[in-house]
Amino acid sequence: MSGIEETIRTIVREELAKAGASPANGHVQPLLMSVPVAAEMTGIGADTIRAWIAQGKLPRRTKSALATAKRVTFLVNVDEVRAVAEGRVIRR
Repeated sequence: MSGIEETIRTIVREELAKAGASPANGHVQPLLMSVPVAAEMTGIGADTIRAWIAQGKLPRRTKSALATAKRVTFLVNVDEVRAVAEGRVIRR
């Protein structure tokens, strides 16, 4: 595991702990992030991730439901992005 991966894991653990989510209490919410952030973390193109959302391969989650928004901001779970990249089907 690279140093950046370990740093990211540490940050995620800290943020989950702050939110009171842990496997021990059975309350773990998926960590959602914007498509560009997920693209950077996974090395998968942002356009590819958006296409997977449009194709139904990834859940369609949005940051805001504002009708006036010119561009919808999608939120994805990086583990789900990796799973689709590996050819696994995401269960909802």
